[in-house]
Amino acid sequence: MALPAAPFPVAPLPAAWFPIARPLPDTTTLRRCGLSLRAAGDSDLAWLRTLFATIRTSVFAHVTWDDASKSLFLDHQFLLQHQHFMTHHAGADFLVVRERNRAIGRLYVDRTQPTWRIVDIAIAPPHQHRGLGSTLLRWIQRAVARAGADGVDLHVAHDNAGAARLYTALGFVDAITAVPTHRRMTWQAVR
Repeated sequence: MALPAAPFPVAPLPAAWFPIARPLPDTTTLRRCGLSLRAAGDSDLAWLRTLFATIRTSVFAHVTWDDASKSLFLDHQFLLQHQHFMTHHAGADFLVVRERNRAIGRLYVDRTQPTWRIVDIAIAPPHQHRGLGSTLLRWIQRAVARAGADGVDLHVAHDNAGAARLYTALGFVDAITAVPTHRRMTWQAVR
């Protein structure tokens, strides 16, 4: 599926410098679970857009627009989100999550600050509810502790109760936020 022309330049994904600039923490535990990570590149944009739209299908179930209008709206939402991530988290790791060498999700992590930020984590619906998100989050928590970072934080939409329950079960707690649509949750590394 081709993406529509954006009303602004689409920022490229930084896959060219990713492996050299900052290697990923050890992924042995992920590999044992059948998961692997690779840097997302511009050739992944169409697939990442499809993932974005698939995850948001339920949000648009009640909208009376025709399918073409919904698709165009989601295309533009994806492009705007992508532009935001590339602008505000330029130093982040933009990763494709794979299971048996097949793309099943994305994991964007900004490790440039003492508290790492999970910019986005998304698993395609057919692969959800199998513990893969928990596996990825525990891997990040271990990597934070090994790296001597302070912790990790993320934002979760107020209406995403399932994700918030998962984060709480993994030790994340609510933190102060100025974002009216999302809760900020943090996990502190034990020293």
